Amino acid sequence: METKVIITPDMIDAARAVFEARAKTEIIREIVEKYQLDIIKKMKPIHRHTKKLITSVKNAYDMNDKDFKKYMQLCHDARLKVGLKTKSKEYCPLLIAESEQRKKERALLTSISPIIKFDIHQLFYSVEHYKEAVDITLRCLAQYINL
Repeated sequence: METKVIITPDMIDAARAVFEARAKTEIIREIVEKYQLDIIKKMKPIHRHTKKLITSVKNAYDMNDKDFKKYMQLCHDARLKVGLKTKSKEYCPLLIAESEQRKKERALLTSISPIIKFDIHQLFYSVEHYKEAVDITLRCLAQYINL
């Protein structure tokens, strides 16, 4: 006996929301990473422990406190200049977008839980499995999304 999978409007809406969140995140990523790197290049901050020049955004948190405070202020100024607003000047619009994207992805996986044979929350313990499940689900549901 063949089991018929029923795609619900909630599943389709959740998939659309993930596609939109991913697009928004990538647009914001391009803007934020550009101004962050530009600021680091102009500041030429020194690593607090190694005393080497910091050239990567991923090492920004290794600046001394004075430089990091300046970096955060310059990021805030750049964020405002490009029109990215946050609730607090300490918030990063990219981190906010990534968090919103993960919320939409969890909602997508939750929406398909009635048609899969295991507890969807098991996917949240492995980043690799989580991402794979989201991608597979999106590929399956993309054909139902009207743009």
